[in-house]
Amino acid sequence: MRIEEADVELGQLLQPGSPDRDVLDLHGGLPFPREDGRGMPRRAAARTALLLLLALGAACAAARAEQVRRDALQAALDGQPLPVALDPAWQEVRLLLAGRGYPLAGKDAEAIGRKEGVVSGLAGIFSRARETSVDPRDGRRTLETGWKDGVRYRAEGWDGGETCRVVLTAIREDTTEHGKDRDAARDVELELELVRRIAPARAAAIEGALPRS
Repeated sequence: MRIEEADVELGQLLQPGSPDRDVLDLHGGLPFPREDGRGMPRRAAARTALLLLLALGAACAAARAEQVRRDALQAALDGQPLPVALDPAWQEVRLLLAGRGYPLAGKDAEAIGRKEGVVSGLAGIFSRARETSVDPRDGRRTLETGWKDGVRYRAEGWDGGETCRVVLTAIREDTTEHGKDRDAARDVELELELVRRIAPARAAAIEGALPRS
């Protein structure tokens, strides 16, 4: 529910002539019992409804602020490519994902020089992890991790010579069918973490310009 909807419902609840208004006195912003004790059950119900509306309004405001921050962060990331070529940035992508426990496959697993979190053998046949591939049409690189706690990642990178762009997408598993994708959404917070690893000053500048939630 949006804040505006909560305000309308609250206004209707407290309008003159409303049966709930007749059994409410507002004292300090909360329902206050009348001295004659009339309508106690309705007062309790109205009090509960009011508190729920206030809590819902606060939750809607927080969600709206978070969305504003996310949109601003995505715009900042899209507007400033990473200040390195794709090769070193791609290695940081591998290390970032593997460091968070997401299994890598093939050459990506070999490139990070560690055995834990690597997909191989029979498990690799059924894993959704895919080693880096390059699209011959536009040079885009793509790798996909295996599942961890119902989430896996797809990384995409574009080389711009001395700069590059990387997009990280979180893919959630369908809880009704094991191994099947349910939905996918860009993870701008993880992309910001990648910027911190590659260009800490730029990441700090991006964070400083974000709206406060």
